[in-house]
Amino acid sequence: MPPPVHGAAVVGQQIHDSQLIRDTFDCSFVNYSTSASLGEIGRFSLIKIVSVLRFIRSIRTKIQTEKPQLVYLTPSLSGWAFYRDWLMVRMIKRQKCTVVAHFHNKPPVPFARKWYNRLLYKSFFRYLHTIFLADCLAETFNDYTRRQLVHICPNGMPEQVTDVQPKKPYKLYTFLFLSNMMEEKGVIVLLEACALLKKRGCGFVCNFVGQWSDITEQRFNSLTEELGISENVHAYGGVYGEKKAKYFSQADAFVFPTYYSAECLPLVLIEAMRYSLPIISTPEGGIPDVIDDKVGFLVEQRNSQALADRMQYLIEHPEGGRKKGEQGRVKYEREYTLPVFERRFVDILTNALYYS
Repeated sequence: MPPPVHGAAVVGQQIHDSQLIRDTFDCSFVNYSTSASLGEIGRFSLIKIVSVLRFIRSIRTKIQTEKPQLVYLTPSLSGWAFYRDWLMVRMIKRQKCTVVAHFHNKPPVPFARKWYNRLLYKSFFRYLHTIFLADCLAETFNDYTRRQLVHICPNGMPEQVTDVQPKKPYKLYTFLFLSNMMEEKGVIVLLEACALLKKRGCGFVCNFVGQWSDITEQRFNSLTEELGISENVHAYGGVYGEKKAKYFSQADAFVFPTYYSAECLPLVLIEAMRYSLPIISTPEGGIPDVIDDKVGFLVEQRNSQALADRMQYLIEHPEGGRKKGEQGRVKYEREYTLPVFERRFVDILTNALYYS
């Protein structure tokens, strides 16, 4: 649950607020996040250890008192958080509950290959119902999971009235990047691509919207000045909720050149499809299951040249970009709306209860 605001927390909020889920199940919700900000996620501290041990004890007491049929949680698969969640899942299994784990992250390859982590994965996934965001993410754990206990449930986003408002006319082709301002999300790669576009004489604007992280506002401004693109590139900091509609409605295309190691299926791509925007992204995590050549382009990670080529194509072929955006909107309505997600989620938990 937020804060901090990130994909898994947003989905957790959607599940918590879903009337369909509340009507189907008798639910008791517990927020077990140990991070109050993005900078704290994945960081080890003694304070966290103490709070985790206390929390596990309190959850055990809660389970013993309420005696739930099923416990749903969103564990991590890497770092110290995985060891925390391994302890949590082990404790819950001992209470004879059906356990459903919903994964919004994936482990870095070096972490997953360590022999002791492989042993822990084997015990972690035993008799565990799992929810992955895409087939390609589930395949990563074929050595540990049983196919009967694996479920695929892509994220979903709610419709909004502002989504269907007509776009305002702008003279320059406008790109949008919306995510936390992290280097691994592709911020610098995109700035380098913008510099290449300017050298090629392309007219464009690129708006960056997102909470400052390891890319600070000062560093961002210094880079834009160094690259000579201050007039083309603008940053607006963190924007949330309905306020994001302004930037989506002004954009002609969405760009997300991520190489973030824990990337799975970013909600922001579904948001861009919801606004009928063509999308340029990378083959990270479950993104290839969402972005195909009908709705956008996938480019090589950390390749500003390839990214600039695709951005230039959209500038020079706006009608082709609009068609891709329209196909993305159709795909969103078919597969990625919030009601579709809620129905899938309810079916998965119901099946887990019967297959336990």
